Amino acid sequence: MKNRQLKFLFLLLVLSLMSCKYSKDAVQSDILENLQNIPGANVEEIEPKVEGYQRAFKITLEQPLDHQQPRGKKFQQTLFLLHRAINKPLVMHTSGYSIWRSLYHDEVASLIEGNLLLIPHRYYPGAKPEKPLDYTYLTIEQSAADLHRINQFFRKIYSGKIVSTGRSKGGMTALFYRRYYPKDVDATIALVAPIMYTKNDPRFRDFFLKDPAKQQKIRELKEFQ
Repeated sequence: MKNRQLKFLFLLLVLSLMSCKYSKDAVQSDILENLQNIPGANVEEIEPKVEGYQRAFKITLEQPLDHQQPRGKKFQQTLFLLHRAINKPLVMHTSGYSIWRSLYHDEVASLIEGNLLLIPHRYYPGAKPEKPLDYTYLTIEQSAADLHRINQFFRKIYSGKIVSTGRSKGGMTALFYRRYYPKDVDATIALVAPIMYTKNDPRFRDFFLKDPAKQQKIRELKEFQ
């Protein structure tokens, strides 16, 4: 009798472990299937070289060159997705330029243990229209529309909060995106985002030179150099 009970318990344990495995596999396969269902997207699974992520994908997405004319000319925008889980937050990292390395660490995504979507700026490597380039469509509004369209696809896949972030020009891009589409994300974390009025904005000079304490720091820096 005891042998039968032990065999029965062992069988339940095996079935339970198999069920967990299949459930995990199903969840993992869902993300790939969902990505492949994005209209105009070509999805390639790649090795997740960043610690903490389960899977990674290279996604080439077809975007309108002019979002006011969505049936007009297109260009290809290459995104990189680092995936943890569908119910985790999604961090939209706007580079402001190109994705200089295919996969890299993002502080915000690490802090909130979120999924990470790396997005290059239109007209930069990874998001360049075909030549001859028409710079009429290189505007902050068109760039924000790129991000909005990406957001609408990925919010159907991920159930967690969505955060936009970026550094330098990427931080500026995140701010401009929030300006045009304030309801797209739950939070915007713009890091080192200088909003410049001109190429040589005099406000930066005045900020340093009109404060004696900052002038002293400048002198110390020059002496160190």
